[in-house]
Amino acid sequence: MHKKEHKGAAGENFAVQDTDELDTLHFDPWLTCKGEALRRLADDVFEALPPPAITPGRKPRADAEQRRRRCVSSVIANVASMVLSPASHDALATPLRKPTSTRTRYDYSGYSVQVLSATVTAMRKAGFLVVIKGVRRQHRTRILPSSVLSAMLSRADIGLEDVGRDGGGETIILRVKRPPRYAEPDGPEEEATPVEQEADGLGWVNYEDTAHTVYLRDQMETINEALNRLADVRFDGKSILPVHLVRIFTTMSAGGPHGFNLHGRLYRGGFWLTLPKEKRHLITINGEQIADLDFSSMFFRLAYLQQGITPPEGDLYAIPGLEGHRQAVKQLVASLFARAGPAVRMPRQVRKEMPKGWTMPRFVKAMAVKHPAIAPLFGTGKWFSFAYTESQIMVDVLLALVALGVPALPMHDGLMVGKSHGALAAQVMREVSLKHLGVELPVSEKPLSVAE
Repeated sequence: MHKKEHKGAAGENFAVQDTDELDTLHFDPWLTCKGEALRRLADDVFEALPPPAITPGRKPRADAEQRRRRCVSSVIANVASMVLSPASHDALATPLRKPTSTRTRYDYSGYSVQVLSATVTAMRKAGFLVVIKGVRRQHRTRILPSSVLSAMLSRADIGLEDVGRDGGGETIILRVKRPPRYAEPDGPEEEATPVEQEADGLGWVNYEDTAHTVYLRDQMETINEALNRLADVRFDGKSILPVHLVRIFTTMSAGGPHGFNLHGRLYRGGFWLTLPKEKRHLITINGEQIADLDFSSMFFRLAYLQQGITPPEGDLYAIPGLEGHRQAVKQLVASLFARAGPAVRMPRQVRKEMPKGWTMPRFVKAMAVKHPAIAPLFGTGKWFSFAYTESQIMVDVLLALVALGVPALPMHDGLMVGKSHGALAAQVMREVSLKHLGVELPVSEKPLSVAE
């Protein structure tokens, strides 16, 4: 990633981004400065910001100052978490959209979007932040620390244990699927561009609670509580941020009723979800190295089961001519299931990784030859129902392991547990898949690779 700073007439810090994409972390308004050193740093930044303009003769409101101070603390906590994250993020995707007329279940009550926007602007003008302006339908506004703030964080000698999290925050998110984005020949796909990276507040449904959504939320509370209170999860021996996993469901229309039966994967709130595979060996759970388990070729197997056919033996992702490109094949398979209509072009990110001469029509043809039984499911939008089945299995696996006193870090179609619990976790995964599907899905343990 290459970027350069641009000084405007008033000294504002803006970043001009090159074509490479930034690896972004989502801004979490519930994060706060917990450690003494980080709190002092946030106080210093707050005192360096000019107070907002007020009507002459009127005194500043104490509650307004408290909200601004809380907002600065949140921004500093988010920047610190980004800088210290094992996943090596480059910037914070920050929601500075114009708010709706009414507060939604997704909004933080400690300060408003207007306060956050004003705070980011003030911190930019004061030289603490660099801002990459948002582009409609492409990406949110992104922020990153300036050299001044980076130096302050370095001198403060802080760790992720200095970042805390206020209670609250919705864990059951309902997002409207935007058909044009998935019908476009060159549009981003769910796997090529994860759904949670595309989600913005305007696409989230402010749904009414039902007994079912309360049940789903209780499940997530149990999982998050187990990881925060019962597990000592560390990366390279160091503490991590508080865990706050969420489930993102998809609906085809903002109007109800909503079934919460599409998508539902677990996202956000866990550093391991975006951690490069070659760094997983540095994760420990309660002092143990991890066992990295996953369901083998899960989406393929769900597709075969839907067709009432037993999947063939061997690696289902092994396509002749694409040896050594398994990850790209996985992304393209997901895109075939996600699309509503024929696939014409490859997602841009995947196209760069494919051998010369491979086009989307050629890939579809190769897939139909290799897997003729499931070819009728391509272009039917089954990704969302497959992801829902996968997520239901994973949530039940996590809850079963919690009941056994075994904390686990979920990874969509797999999980990580302490090494001594690997065999038990694999057995639970097989048993839960049998309960949901009527057949046991095979579970494999992946070797922990180490970056050279």
